Amino acid sequence: MPRQNNRKMRRNKLSNRRNVKYSRYGLQKPNPNKLVIMNDVGRFMPNRIRVKLRYNDTTVYRIRASSSVQNWNYRSSAYDPDSALGSGAIPGFAELANMYQGYLVHSMTLKMEVMNGNGDTAIIGVWPSSTLQNVNSLSATQIIEFSSNVNGVDRIVPPNMAVPVKISCKAIGQWLFGRQFLTDTTYTGSTGGNPAVMYGINVGILNTAAASWTYGFHCRTSIIYDVEFMELLQLQT
Repeated sequence: MPRQNNRKMRRNKLSNRRNVKYSRYGLQKPNPNKLVIMNDVGRFMPNRIRVKLRYNDTTVYRIRASSSVQNWNYRSSAYDPDSALGSGAIPGFAELANMYQGYLVHSMTLKMEVMNGNGDTAIIGVWPSSTLQNVNSLSATQIIEFSSNVNGVDRIVPPNMAVPVKISCKAIGQWLFGRQFLTDTTYTGSTGGNPAVMYGINVGILNTAAASWTYGFHCRTSIIYDVEFMELLQLQT
């Protein structure tokens, strides 16, 4: 009998170790995607679906020759992520928009690589906020101050494209707006437009020598959007 009890305890310990391993590193157990079966006749999609979509910014070279600072933002609109771009370019969004009428962006995770083409050192800052700063509206002091915000990050970017600098940031709607974010429809948007109230990630770059840019910055930006689609469209005659 004691041996059997010991065997059970060993099995439990091994099982607990596996669970700890996955939770510690934020990993999912194998086969996380489950088959969804629609048993109702005529049903082709669930009432709500939550997916992660990747947005790769097509603007890979940024320069503002008339100033020593520049800033832009990415917003919680799966329809139009970049306020300066003016087009929805997230792969998979248009296909899901054909099935649902509304969506809610729960979070945005930014990963960026930057290379400085100038002879002066630069500083880049990123920060999540419920306030989206207008494009090229900030001063150098403001970029430094705002990037010290909660969950904000800043990095030194060496001159003459010495090495690419990596920087990342995450914006979560419920962190920024509180519990009402999950129930207030002002944070949701029609799949044909933007939400009434948006949050996002601001990006700012400044020249430490306070000189205007001669060359620009090569940027590779990828953002993972955690999006919930709702209000399933019904078949129409």
